[in-house]
Amino acid sequence: MYIILYYIQYIIYCLLYIKYCILYIIYYTLYIIYYILYIIYIIYIYITYDILYIRYYILDVTATIGNVFLYLVSQARECWICRDVGSEPLIHPCACRGSAQPVGSIALHRIFHQVGMGQNPGT
Repeated sequence: MYIILYYIQYIIYCLLYIKYCILYIIYYTLYIIYYILYIIYIIYIYITYDILYIRYYILDVTATIGNVFLYLVSQARECWICRDVGSEPLIHPCACRGSAQPVGSIALHRIFHQVGMGQNPGT
């Protein structure tokens, strides 16, 4: 009788041990899955950060190119009389500001010469 009880008790202990082993296997499997998901999340964050950094860099480069273009356009002034750009140096004969400020010296000389002779400057 004691032997039968001993074997039943042994079988119960074995079943409990198997149960705990299965629980540990499930626990560590979930633990591994957690860390795999955590690694995927970290990789996602780094990729997202890189994409945002690349977007910021592209926007920064685009803004710099835009600023350089605006600077070049602002420096490419034209004579307001003959609309010539760059063939002669522009002078600033008065304190005017804006687009009427730069005047080509040849165009200004021509206007003074035509007005002095009583001609219409537009011809």
